[in-house]
Amino acid sequence: MLGGCTVATAGTAPFVPTVAQVRYLQALRDALEEGRRVSDRAICPRLRMSRATLWDWRQDPRFALWLGQELKAESDFARDLVIARHTALAIKGSTRSAEFLLRARALAAGRAGPSSETATVDARQYQVNLLVPRPPNLAGE
Repeated sequence: MLGGCTVATAGTAPFVPTVAQVRYLQALRDALEEGRRVSDRAICPRLRMSRATLWDWRQDPRFALWLGQELKAESDFARDLVIARHTALAIKGSTRSAEFLLRARALAAGRAGPSSETATVDARQYQVNLLVPRPPNLAGE
């Protein structure tokens, strides 16, 4: 999807990002992944481009839409991976992961509006049931 995505808005020609714009997107991704500063002042020198060029790009709503869609798609994919990992850990008995999943569910429900199923979810109050096999009969040895 990197750079291959075209965005068309009503009545305009499809937006096809330039090589430099795709490099900017990758620089943003790298900075986020490595925990570096995500700012024009930090990223533009790495790409050997002026901040004025980036400002001009941002004035194009098609560029802003393309950039937003690319970053959202990556965020959605990463979110699904995190949820899957915490689900597996919760099944194995991690109370922290179970609590995380409850909070994530409550937050998602809050954005979607309250429903009867999720309106009472409180991540601070939960019950942990431990299933422990019964020990062998030691008296019959």
